[in-house]
Amino acid sequence: MAKVTRPLFSDEARGSIAGLGSFRMGAHGPQFITPVKTRKAEAQPRPAIRDKFAEAKAAHSAIVPERIKVKGEWRDIRLPRWPEFWRQWLIDHP
Repeated sequence: MAKVTRPLFSDEARGSIAGLGSFRMGAHGPQFITPVKTRKAEAQPRPAIRDKFAEAKAAHSAIVPERIKVKGEWRDIRLPRWPEFWRQWLIDHP
C-alpha cells in the first residue's frame, strides 16, 4: 500500500499500489514505477522441451535406486545417471 508522507493530495508518496506499481522519491519528485513483466506474465505457449523434460524426470524418479558402496559409505543411486538418461530419452522420444 502506498504511504502518503505529506498531507492528502500532496507531492510525496512511497510504497506500492495493489501490484500495479510503486512510488519512490526521485531527484525531481515522486516517480511511479511499473513492475517488469516476467515470463509468466507473457502469454506465450510453453516450450515443448519443458514437457519432455518433466516427463523424463518423472520416469527417472520412478527408477528404483540401487544401493552402492562409495568410499566406505552406502549410497542409493539411480542408474543410469540423469545426464545419460536424459540424452537417451531425447533419442527415444523425438
